[in-house]
Amino acid sequence: METNYWSKLYNSFESDSKILVYWNLFIALSIPFIIFINSRMGIDMSLIYTIITSIMFIYSFVCTIKLKGGNKLPWWTYPIFLVLIPIVASYLVRWIGDDMTSGIVINSNPQQLKSASTEDLKYSIFSAIRSGSEEVWRYSAIFSAMYFFQKQLSKLYSCSLMKYLFLMISFLIITFLFGWIHTLGYSNSYFNFDVIIVTGTTGLLFGLVMLLTRNVWSAILTHILFNLYTTFRLNERSAFEQYNDILVSTAILILLLYVCAVMLLAIKEKHRI
Repeated sequence: METNYWSKLYNSFESDSKILVYWNLFIALSIPFIIFINSRMGIDMSLIYTIITSIMFIYSFVCTIKLKGGNKLPWWTYPIFLVLIPIVASYLVRWIGDDMTSGIVINSNPQQLKSASTEDLKYSIFSAIRSGSEEVWRYSAIFSAMYFFQKQLSKLYSCSLMKYLFLMISFLIITFLFGWIHTLGYSNSYFNFDVIIVTGTTGLLFGLVMLLTRNVWSAILTHILFNLYTTFRLNERSAFEQYNDILVSTAILILLLYVCAVMLLAIKEKHRI
C-alpha cells in the first residue's frame, strides 16, 4: 500500500461512495450554473446560492478529513493550520499575486471593484466571508475532474505516475475555470483576459494552500482574509492600511511563540511518558 504524501493526496480526491461522488459533481456544476443564471439571465439566485454555500461550509469538514486521509490532527496543530498559515498565506497571496500579474494585465483592477457605502460594506464583508466556500468548490471540482479521468481513462489511471499527472492537470484546469467563472460576474463579455489572469492567479495560490496543507479550512480562511483585506482597502480604511503590516507581523510573532511553547510542552510530556 502506498503511504507517501502524493499518493495520500490524490487518493483524497477519490471515493467509493456514490453519495460523495454525486455530491461533489453537484457542487462542481451547480455553482458555475447559478452564477451564469444570475449574471447573464438576470434571475436573482442569491438565496439559493447562500443556501448551497452554507451547506458547502458544513461539507468542508468532510473535505478536510478526506485530505488528511482520515487521520486526526494533534490539538496543538490547530492554531498553525487555522490561524498562522491563513494570516501568512493571505499576505503572501497579495504580495505574490500582485507581482505575478503586474506585468501581464493591462487593467490593475479588472474586476472594477469599488468602495462601498456603510450599508453595502456590511454585505461586502458577508460576501468576503461567504467567498471561502469557493475553496470547497475547488475541492469538489478537482474531485469531479479526477473522477472523469478515472472513468474515461481507467487503464492509464491505474498507474501511480499518471494519477500525479491527472491531479496536476485537474488542478490547472480548475484554476483556469475559477478565473473564467469570475469573468461572468465582473465582465459583460464571456472572456476577459485580465479577470482570468488576476483571479486565476489568486485561485492558483489558494489551491496550493489547500494541497500543501491538505486542509480545506486553511485555504478557506486564507481566501476570506484576502477578500476582507481587499474590502477594507477599497473603502480606504486608513487605520487598517497604516497598521496592516504591524498587525500581521505582531500576530505572526505571537503565534510563533505560541507554537514553540506548545511544541516544547508536547516534547516534555512525551518524555514523561
